[in-house]
Amino acid sequence: MDLKQEQSYPAQLQIILGNKYEVRNFGVSARTLLSKDNLPNIKEEAYKQVLEWQPNIVIIELDTNDTKTWNWKYKEEYVLDYVLLIESFKKLPTHPYIYVCFPIPVFEDK
Repeated sequence: MDLKQEQSYPAQLQIILGNKYEVRNFGVSARTLLSKDNLPNIKEEAYKQVLEWQPNIVIIELDTNDTKTWNWKYKEEYVLDYVLLIESFKKLPTHPYIYVCFPIPVFEDK
């Protein structure tokens, strides 16, 4: 594991939680929540894998890709897409606890 992976949020969470938990990272870089974008999370193999894994706890931490001008034109659908994502986890047989994190702050306006 390289330094970047060792310092990642999932790696640090695994250290904090210890060996009673198994932390997996299904995040895919440069993807969006918005389903109409050309790179939505729900079309990724990682999304299918997390559903198949059937976790007991889900932490959703989205980045800021949705706010890019070419993606944010679908902003009216953001809440619905978010609810659908959460619902897809709630329907799992494991009935996982779901935690939704705030996105990282954006300090530049492009």
